[in-house]
Amino acid sequence: MPFSQMSQFEKLNITELSRQENLCVKKLAAYMNQVQDPQIRSVLGQYQNLCQQHANVLNNLMQQAGPGAGQPGQQMGGQMGGPIGGPMS
Repeated sequence: MPFSQMSQFEKLNITELSRQENLCVKKLAAYMNQVQDPQIRSVLGQYQNLCQQHANVLNNLMQQAGPGAGQPGQQMGGQMGGPIGGPMS
């Protein structure tokens, strides 16, 4: 499916995933500032880079989707799942 034909639901899901990955990057940066052990800091840094790569991929998808993709006042609720917030099967 071309990116321009993504449904609004798909765009909102990608926006939410991107938001979560960016939050992960920020949290890992905070953890890295608190950790003294260089090995743990290194692992956290690697994971932070991975989360940033995921966020970049998701942001690129949204750019390819075109205007109106994941507009700010249209964010989904805190839980993702099936109908009415239930778990996906």
